[in-house]
Amino acid sequence: MHIVLLDAQILIALDPNASMDAGERSAALETLHSILADPAKKIAITPLLRFEVMCGIKDPDVFEEIDSLLNNEKVTVFPVKDAEAYRAIEIFQEARKQAISLKSPEPKKYKFDLLHVASADVNSLHFESRDQGVEKMKTLLTNLKSRKNAKTY
Repeated sequence: MHIVLLDAQILIALDPNASMDAGERSAALETLHSILADPAKKIAITPLLRFEVMCGIKDPDVFEEIDSLLNNEKVTVFPVKDAEAYRAIEIFQEARKQAISLKSPEPKKYKFDLLHVASADVNSLHFESRDQGVEKMKTLLTNLKSRKNAKTY
């Protein structure tokens, strides 16, 4: 079974009222539908991802639909524990050491993304994201691990 941790932006695309570029929505929905259609794949989320997605939904019917999806057998919830927090801290400190800003393009979201990248790493999941800053975080994590500074959780 291949488990894919999805970024909130992919799940937010399910909300037709969410402010999102049509091309971005289409790409996110294509990613989501390909995972749902593949019997060898399962979706992973964290409680933080659920919070991030569900808090933006205003339409009660859309809320029910997305909540139902996030509670079905194709979705596994991985808790955010100390191991994930410490991995995110390591990535953050590595960025600081290399003078790399993680705050672009969305300054308020990067800490969520750090925890998502860390959660995927600690739980040996693939992290599927459409956010630009995530690749920077993954590169920092790879650099950390290649130097063997990152702890094993």
